[in-house]
Amino acid sequence: MQELTAGRTRRGLTDPLLPVAALTLIALSAAALDAAVLCWASIGALAGFSLSGSV
Repeated sequence: MQELTAGRTRRGLTDPLLPVAALTLIALSAAALDAAVLCWASIGALAGFSLSGSV
């Protein structure tokens, strides 16, 4: 069994896959429900997340 190191744990917690996937699903479901404000808010969150250097 492999030990979890601080670097490996940190990489797992800061992996951008989960937040990007969640925000994308929110944006798509909001667009499907015609919830324009929520759709644009989630698209803005995706843009801010990518511009922050987190991706």
